[in-house]
Amino acid sequence: MEILPQGGLVIGLFGGGLLIRDNKKRLVHLTQRDGLLSDQITKLHVTKEGIIYACSNAGLNRVNYSEDGKWSIDKINIKDGLPSDQVNDVTVLADELWVATNKGLARISERTKRVSDACPGHG
Repeated sequence: MEILPQGGLVIGLFGGGLLIRDNKKRLVHLTQRDGLLSDQITKLHVTKEGIIYACSNAGLNRVNYSEDGKWSIDKINIKDGLPSDQVNDVTVLADELWVATNKGLARISERTKRVSDACPGHG
């Protein structure tokens, strides 16, 4: 569970996707049917801008409230250069996204949304 900077909160459900309560107390339930890579959310990170990063066993979901009043979902997985689709943790430092997978660490530029570095794990 994470607090959203504009008010509200987001809950990652293991097997149920994301449950978002916005600052107007509306509930939104996002699942694979809405575009998530997986309904098994293992970890969340919310940026100060309100972007939700949801780790899963199928990659990383980047969830953002768009100007048209809808939630948009961008997907990042091995096709985009992650060492593995099993994403265990994520954080943002400066303008870089650091993604920990079970096969190593990846650095993604927030400007380009491209994996710029991948450090394979050992063992």
